[in-house]
Amino acid sequence: MDPARIAHDPRDGNLWGHWILTIIDEDKDNVYVMDPLGARHSQDAWKTVLNNGIKAFNAQIRGRPRKLSTWIMFSYRARRKDTYTQMELDEVREELATHVLEWLFD
Repeated sequence: MDPARIAHDPRDGNLWGHWILTIIDEDKDNVYVMDPLGARHSQDAWKTVLNNGIKAFNAQIRGRPRKLSTWIMFSYRARRKDTYTQMELDEVREELATHVLEWLFD
């Protein structure tokens, strides 16, 4: 999986009130979704928005429609915690910023 060809979008403060990590692997036509509250109904608005975006991308960039992407849903329940300390949140932000900067500039 080529990191330069992967789109990822961590949503926070969205209309559902929690984050959803979405990774699109355009080479394999897979969409990986990590939802901490578990998978929702298949007609979820987020899935519709992404499917429409993928269709538009395929039509514009590839010049032809492709099959719909395969959606692979994950739910994260290993560490069940209602609240996090500010220090824990800052640690995650720092790790994310470091990763993104390395990804952009390496």
